[in-house]
Amino acid sequence: EALVPYYRQILPVLNIFKNKNINVGDCIVYGQRKRQNLGDLIFETLELLELNGGEDAFINIKYMIPTFESCVLN
Repeated sequence: EALVPYYRQILPVLNIFKNKNINVGDCIVYGQRKRQNLGDLIFETLELLELNGGEDAFINIKYMIPTFESCVLN
């Protein structure tokens, strides 16, 4: 909840890079175990911000990142 006042500074940057996923089709990506995929790391970060950001965290995230889907509501 301490980061909620800073969502307006943090989330636009995450929104820019959230789609930086590696599309390799059916190939094996060995960097997965080293957690080197930026898109996946941002997705995990957004989930943590939602889970630990209080009751209005989803609304704040959804306002700044319109394509975000809740991990709590599903």
